[in-house]
Formats: sequence, structure tokens, C-alpha cells
Amino acid sequence: MFDTMGVHMNSRALPKHIRIVVLYVVIGGLWFFIIDHFILRFTRDPEWIILIEEYKELTFIAITALLLYIERKRTDKMQRRADKREKKQLEKMAQADKMITLGTLVSGVAHEINNPTNFITLNTPILKEAWQGTRPVLDEHYHAHGDFSVGRFYYSELREWMDQLFDGVSEGAERITRIVASLKDFARPDPSDMNQEADINHVIHEAVTLLKNPIEKHTARFEVQCEQPLPPITGSVQKLEQVLINLIQNSLDSLTDRQQRVRVTSSYDRSHEMILVEVKDEGGGIEPEIMSRIKDPFFTTKRLSGGTGLGLSIASRMVKEHGGTLNISSEPGEGTTATLVLPVQDS
Repeated sequence: MFDTMGVHMNSRALPKHIRIVVLYVVIGGLWFFIIDHFILRFTRDPEWIILIEEYKELTFIAITALLLYIERKRTDKMQRRADKREKKQLEKMAQADKMITLGTLVSGVAHEINNPTNFITLNTPILKEAWQGTRPVLDEHYHAHGDFSVGRFYYSELREWMDQLFDGVSEGAERITRIVASLKDFARPDPSDMNQEADINHVIHEAVTLLKNPIEKHTARFEVQCEQPLPPITGSVQKLEQVLINLIQNSLDSLTDRQQRVRVTSSYDRSHEMILVEVKDEGGGIEPEIMSRIKDPFFTTKRLSGGTGLGLSIASRMVKEHGGTLNISSEPGEGTTATLVLPVQDS
């Protein structure tokens, strides 16, 4: 702490490298003062005087070299930080460019897939209806004349499979339609109104209402606890609802027992003026090696059950559009917690 001409300075307010320089300058100045006013005063031997003067020069050189070394270290550290920031920025730019390219590609692919899928979706029910109308005639022939071949199958086998085959084709076409819809959502900007006043508690209850059947199917312990009242959010009610549906559905899919719990809570962080929505489950959790990839487009652990890998990617993008963040934490075997952090409406 220094006090010079009435000006009070706190040494802790100075940067670390400045404090070090001041320390060494003060130490060097004191040392030279001692040499000049004490040592040289009591000696008149020319050899000693020359030796002391040389020692002073060496000391000055050493202090200067030390200060230069400190400054070099500080500069290198700042350069490494700058290089790191630049690298992160380049990575972000590369990722953004990749996403733009991916969006363009996805949009085109989705359109091309949609056309033949519509053909399958429209024609399969017609073929099924034709089969069901023809079956009584074929059954009559079968009972009157016995089994017969239809292509490389016997009719007795084929008649048991046909309904399942048509249903399988229809389900496959519906799955393709869902994937194409997700691809379109991922590829195109959503024109929905982002200036709506949203009550997050109302959004939570709407999402829960829409998921009533899956909730009853997956768990007997579904809880909703909302802090009342909460300040409004500016954004799209539809997008926020879609985000919450995705998070709750993911939690439900992770459960292996109906006694495992899913809990949805909302609260208000007054110090940061943020609304927090937490979706916590007691499911299987997420393995650490895939945690960094769960928001990547097309990454899914539910491929066999129809997952597209776009749910969290789209949800994360929608949250960012609201100026918020989506944080996922998980412990394998213990469950997963998704925390939605959203800024409140400006006063």
C-alpha cells in the first residue's frame, strides 16, 4: 500500500507482473543505495572501487535481464491465450459453415425422400383394401380346392402374413415421414413469432398434457413442481413447448421401470434474472464417452426405436434463439438432468 502526495493506492489492484517489476526495481535501488552510501564510503582502495562498480553493472544487467524475462513470459502467456481464442473462433466458424452446408443438403434430401414416401403412404392403404376385398374369393378357392401357390409362397402362409406386411410398410412410411419432418425443422429457419409473452409454467403444463399417454405408459411417478409466480419470457410459445416435449420424452424413454421417477420443476434465479426449468429422471443415464455428442445432429442411441438424432440438436438451437442455454448432466445408472436456463422478459 502506497501513499504519495495524498493519493492512496492499493498494490493488490496492480497487475501481478507490474507488482513484480516494482519489487525488483525497489530491491535494486536499495542495493545500489547501500553500495554508494555505505560500502564505497568506507573504502578508498581503487581495486575495490573498480570491483564494486563492475558488480553494480552486473547487478543492473541481471535485474534488467530478469525483468525482460518476466515481460517475455507475460507476453507469451497473452499470445497463447490469444491463439487459443482464435482457434476457438475458427472452430466455431468452421462449425457454422458446416451446419449451413448440412442444412442445404438436408433440405434437398428431405424433398427428394418425401415424394416417393408420399406415393407409398397413399397407395399402401389402397393395396391393403384390395387384398381384404380379394381374400374371401381366395379363401373360398382354398377351401374348395386346397392349398395353391402364389408366386413362391403357398396361399395358406401368405394369407397369415399379408396384413402384417401392409402394416409394416405403412409404419415404415410413417417413420420416414417423421424423419423428413425433423430434417425440415432442422434445415429451415422457423418463422414463428419470437416476440410472444410466454408463461413458462403454462408451457410446462401444456407439454405435460400433450404427453399424457406416454407418461402414463412409462412411469407411475411423474411430478411437476412450479414456482409461482414466475416473470414472463419473450419468445415463441410453440418452440418452448417443443423443447420441453423433447426433454420430457427423452427422460421417459430412458426409464426401465415404471417406479422410476421423472420430475419437472421451474424456479426463478433473481440474482441473475433467469428462469430455470429442470427435467430430472431416474433412468439409465448417459455414458461419459458420448456426453459431448448428444447435441450433435443425427447422433442418437435410439436408432432401432425410430430415433432421428435431431431432437436435442433442434432443442438446443431453439433455446439459443431465446438467449438461453440447455445444460445436460448425467450419471450412468443414476439418471439424467436437463436444465433449461432462460432470461426473463425485459422490463
